[in-house]
Amino acid sequence: MDSKPGPSEPPYFVVDLGAVRRCLIAPTWLAERLTEATGAELIAVRPGQIQAILPSGAPVTITIRATNVFRGEAQAYRRAGMPVPPHVLEDIKRWDREHGLLHNEKEPADD
Repeated sequence: MDSKPGPSEPPYFVVDLGAVRRCLIAPTWLAERLTEATGAELIAVRPGQIQAILPSGAPVTITIRATNVFRGEAQAYRRAGMPVPPHVLEDIKRWDREHGLLHNEKEPADD
């Protein structure tokens, strides 16, 4: 019996969570410092998310996520009235696969 996914089954990708955490450490640290600078009290900090209480007493959760820079490249081509090169579309798909994003989890499709 063949166990390959059929055409209606979604593909499954392995995401290296360690790599995702490493990508989020620096932006999370920066967001943490900026949050502290506002006078907020930090409640929890983990890669990709900060929870704090603002000076007004309001709770806030800040989510940090990696951005697919190839989408910006595609938008630049479109704004210039030029067709998006196939390699840029492939880079968008590759980045999304490598970061565990599916079409329904991201911005509108660029392909």
